[in-house]
Amino acid sequence: MRPDPRLGGLPLLARIRRLTIFCIAGFVLSGGMAIPISMGIEAAKVRDPYMVYGTDWLAFGHFMFAVVFVGAARDPVRNRWLYQFGMIACALIPLWAMVFGHVRGIPVWWQLVDVALGVVGFIAMWLCNRWARALELRGRRVSDP
Repeated sequence: MRPDPRLGGLPLLARIRRLTIFCIAGFVLSGGMAIPISMGIEAAKVRDPYMVYGTDWLAFGHFMFAVVFVGAARDPVRNRWLYQFGMIACALIPLWAMVFGHVRGIPVWWQLVDVALGVVGFIAMWLCNRWARALELRGRRVSDP
């Protein structure tokens, strides 16, 4: 596949894979940060023992999203629907962060960080979806020579 001059000379498939791997790394990092490791969590475990278990499942969900997007990195044309799913999820993050951030008393600056992550994720998913569509229109599958 020839490089697309509009993309700085990098082949389209390589561009998609790099950005998808960036998103996968974000899922893994977010999941890892959801696992409580600090000693300060001991007080919460005594008072609310199921709270820590809930964060374990939150981490698991992030890791599973990372695994799912490996399929998109392998064959972005066939799995373009994953990018569309990702755009929907990222579009809902600001609403979720602002509503539940307010309900839970999360500081506004923290809510804005979550919103920003949703915006960055949406842009990445949108670009990958657009580029995968361009590959599809070229009539080439990733498995084609």
